[in-house]
Amino acid sequence: MVDLDVEHRSLLWRNLGLTAASFYLKSQINNMRVILSYRMAIAVKRLSNSEESQEVSESEVWSAVQERALVQALKTFPKEASQRWERVAAAVPGKTVNQCKKKLP
Repeated sequence: MVDLDVEHRSLLWRNLGLTAASFYLKSQINNMRVILSYRMAIAVKRLSNSEESQEVSESEVWSAVQERALVQALKTFPKEASQRWERVAAAVPGKTVNQCKKKLP
């Protein structure tokens, strides 16, 4: 083992301290990068979900022809008619039973 004088020991410890501090700071920076990447991924997911929820699906859009057909079918098939909603949906082009039921308030 080499015997170092006080000045050299001091320099060695200072350099080791700087190396340790440098390693610590680099690890903290990497941790921050991971955290920021994770937070960005969450933000992007939330943004895409909100955009999707704002879009109106095709099944929710009703044309004037479909609305008129629904009104006419509801008049044609009274509440007491058997399989009323199946008949109503069959009379409305491109719409299902559930879509016709949801259209009514």
